Order: sequence, then C-alpha cells, then structure tokens
Amino acid sequence: MRRAAMWAGVFALAAVAAGAARWPVAPARVVESLNEAFGRSPLLTWSAPQAATFSVFPWPSLRLVDARLDNDLGENLVSAPEARVDLSIVALLRGQIAPAGVTLTAPTILLDLDRTPFAGSLDPAGAALAISRFAPLGSVSFTDAVMRVTSRKRQLDTVIKSLQGHVDGLALGAPLSVELSALWRDVPLTASGSLDDPRRATLGKPAALRVSVASSLGEFTFVGALTAGAAPGAAGDLSASSHALPQVARLFGASRLSATGISDIAIAGKVRIAPGDMVFDDARVTSGGQTLQGALRLARGDGRVTVSGSLDAGRLALAPLSGPAAALLAPDGRWSERPLPFSLPRDVDLDLRLSAGALDIYGVSFENVAASALLKDGDLTANIVDATAYGGRWQGDLRLISDAGFRLAMHGKLAGADVKAFGAEFGWPDVSGDANAELAVETAGRSPAELIAGLRGRASISIEDGVVSGVNLEEALRRSQRRPLDLAKDMRSGGTAFERATFNVLIADGVARLVDGALVAQGLRADLRGAVDLGDLSLRLRMDAAQSDPTGASPPGAARLSLDINGPWANPTVQTADQTDGDDPGSATPSP
Repeated sequence: MRRAAMWAGVFALAAVAAGAARWPVAPARVVESLNEAFGRSPLLTWSAPQAATFSVFPWPSLRLVDARLDNDLGENLVSAPEARVDLSIVALLRGQIAPAGVTLTAPTILLDLDRTPFAGSLDPAGAALAISRFAPLGSVSFTDAVMRVTSRKRQLDTVIKSLQGHVDGLALGAPLSVELSALWRDVPLTASGSLDDPRRATLGKPAALRVSVASSLGEFTFVGALTAGAAPGAAGDLSASSHALPQVARLFGASRLSATGISDIAIAGKVRIAPGDMVFDDARVTSGGQTLQGALRLARGDGRVTVSGSLDAGRLALAPLSGPAAALLAPDGRWSERPLPFSLPRDVDLDLRLSAGALDIYGVSFENVAASALLKDGDLTANIVDATAYGGRWQGDLRLISDAGFRLAMHGKLAGADVKAFGAEFGWPDVSGDANAELAVETAGRSPAELIAGLRGRASISIEDGVVSGVNLEEALRRSQRRPLDLAKDMRSGGTAFERATFNVLIADGVARLVDGALVAQGLRADLRGAVDLGDLSLRLRMDAAQSDPTGASPPGAARLSLDINGPWANPTVQTADQTDGDDPGSATPSP
C-alpha cells in the first residue's frame, strides 16, 4: 500500500514537473495557429517569433520571444521582447491553439489613427470596430509599455510611457473593461472604464458606459450610455475639472489657451455627444471662483472649433476669465508703443449669450446685464444689449478685428447716469448731476499708442441739475468786478450749481476737439472750447464765463471771466486769460 502511494506521488510530481516545464514549439506552427484564430484577417497578422515554448501550469500558455503583430501593409503595430499567450482549454482539448488573452512585457505599440485597424477609432462606432478586430485575444495586459499615437490628419504625434494595466472583454458580447496607468508628457495618469455590452452598442442600442481619467492636473468622469451603429453617440453625466489649466493646455498643445489668465476650471452637467459635437443642456461652469450656468455646445469640424450657448451668472468678472488687461501705459506714463500681446483666433467661432446680475469689465461695473458675443475668422462683435451702469442705462457694441494689427469700432449710449460715480472712474473734478452721453469712435493700430493716435469719432454729454464742487464761478465773477482775481481764494470756496451743461466733441487723429461746450446756471453762463490731446494726455481749453439775466443773455456791464486750462489732464494749470499768452486754444486744434 505504501509502495503504491509512493509511486502515485512520484507520478504526480512528474506530471506537475512536466506541466510546469516549457516545451519548445515550432514558431511556424505557433504563428499559423494564431493567424488561424484571427480568421486569417488581412488587417492583423502575426509574424513568426524567434522562439516559442508551451507550458501547462499554472495555465496552458505559450511564451513567445520577439512577438510581433503587423497591419495589412506589413507595418509593425505591436512588438514585445516577451509575450505570454494564455490558451483556451476547450480549444486545446480539440487539438487547436486558440488565444484567450495575452500579456506583453515592455512592448512597443504604434497606433496610426489614419490607418487600419484604428482608422476612425476616435468616434464610438470606430472604437467598437477597432476593438472587435482584437476579439480573438479576449484580454490584453501590458507591463512597462511604450505607446506612440500618430495622426497626420489630426496633426497628432505623442508618446505614452510606462503603460501598465489590462483590457478585458475584447470579444463582442462580453463586457468590456479597462484599467490603465501611464506617464504622458511627464504627467502620471490613471484611466478606467467599462462598457457593459459592446455588441448592443454596435447595433445602435444604448449600452452603459463609464469612463474615468485622473491625474495630478485634473479629473474627467463620464457615466451614461453609448450608442454606435449608424448614429453613433453618447449621453449621460459628464464632469471635468483642472486646477492647473495652463499645464493641461500645454499638455494638449493648446498654447493659446495656456497664455490666458485662466488657472482653474470645472464643468459638469447632462451632455449629449455625437461625432464632432458635444451639447450640454444644463451645464455648470466654474472658474476663478465664478460660476456660469446654462446651455452650451462645443463642435469641431473642418479644422474649426465652435462654441455657442446661453449662460447666466450672478456675478462675473472678465479679468479671471480672459487674463489681466494688457499694459496700456509705458513706465514714463505715456501710451505704450509695444504691440498688444494677443490676437483673436481665426479657427474658433463663438456665439454666446450672457445674462449677469453684475459684470466687471476690468474695473468698470455693470448690473442687470444682457450681452452677446460673436467671433468668426478673427472678427469679434460684442454687444451689451441692456445694462445698468453708474445708476443709468447703458447700451453699447464693440467690433474688434485682428489681422496684422487691430481695427476697433465702438458705440455706446448712457442715459440717466450719476455723473459723480462716472467721473470718479477717471479722476475728474467732483461733478454731480444726471447725465446722458453717447460715444462713437473707431481706430486701427498694433499698440496702445497707435490706437490712440488713430482715434476718430464723436462724443456728446449733457448734464442736468448738477453741481461742480470746489469751483464757485458765481463768486469769482462778482469779485472780479472789484479787484483782480486770486483764483486759489476766489474760486475754490463752495461750488457752482447749474441747470444744465452740454458738451459736443469731435475726435480726429487722437485729438478730441470740444466744438460746443456750455454750462447754464442761475445768474451766469460759461462756454468751453479747446482740445484734449488723447495721445499726450494733455488739455488746452478756454472757458468764458459771464453773468446773465433770466433769459440767459449778458446785460451791459455784466462781469466776465476767461480762464485757460492747460497742461497734463491729471494736474492741469488754471489761469486767467490775461496771465497766459492770450492765444485762443480752440483755434490751435486740428479739424476732424
């Protein structure tokens, strides 16, 4: 009995040893069996390895030295110094060699998306078709793989290193799952996903899809359904976020986006995806601590990207979204002659509508805003359809064309505004009242200095029931009848209340000429003329003031006063006309 048990143990050990041993197999027979398992497809062909061995334990498998898989043109797709092909036990019992899965050690993988078997694989239907061509493998595992992905049509050439993980369920009808980790452009990332029924998807029916990508730069998640077939697409919940958007932009070669001031972004919502088209029915976009909500569409075709939608926000500031404003002034305080460091994209189209409770355009505040923006071929049109600004109603539009330089046209209307709030933005004297204003200008140039020098157009402003604080014209006129004026003492006590003030300006070559300026108050009238050199940031103005009767006329013997206002507009000099050279500043200004 003991002897029988001993011999049984010996035979068992021998069987285990035989099963664990690697038995040489003719490479020609291996490649013949593998190509037979692939149905002798002309799209994918195995080349004969340098050597092959067979072992039973722990699972029947072939080990190949220098494994290669080529496409229909004989170009290598996959090469690995070592590969283990797990075999189907059922097929072995039938005397056949059929792969159930493959594990590749340190393989090099070349994916040309313009050629078979990957052509068109970026859309759902193409991806399902590409996967089906590898169905005989069942599953693929990678260890320390290097994958190069190229596409001349898409101008794509990138390398993924240190690829680890597995793809299971390659056979149509089996649930497909992916678990991968890799290093892409020195950024570590992980990716996982599953498709519960690829066959159902290829028949045009929805199949549950889950995709997740995570890295140190951001995250992406999609949970929904995939439909392939004649009308491929996907629908579900999508979320994507990044706290390092400039690095992500550089990672994908979007250098224009990386140059903006946007550092973080998060987008989430219900989405419908078709080839070249993505539609958010209810998106939530957050960037720079600001949130926009609404419908959004992203489309790509003919080498162009189109962004359209209708969004709303409680509060919104442009600076965190479009980057800091370019430096307009040079260190010496003059307009900068350096070309503006941006241009409008010619391959991006925008069609956006915006509603915002509050909008900050580089320090200029608007409330209850309805606005729109259109961009095509480097031609931007922006409209503020309606808004509240400085207590009044603002409407305006801007057109900016970017080619060799910039061409700018702008028009705006402001009604019922608070002049004191408006003037505070520009450091003007303390003037209050209700104002109506209109502006229409255009210019062209590459730098702030050129744009200001080429400025042409017109502007008008009317103010009612106002006060000029710190300037008392009425008192100065009375005192001028008794003695020469001391401007510092005689004009700077109290203020001048007026019924109305009107100013009409023509602008040419960067000089704003005041062709009609008048201030009417009880007992006096003042006329203002001259010019403001927008390029030099200087004033050359004359004000003629006189006492008036209730009809507005100046009676005989009425007090009169002429003041010249000259110098930089931040700190002008005010003198009586007899203290200056006596030239009329209005006569020295160029005509528009």
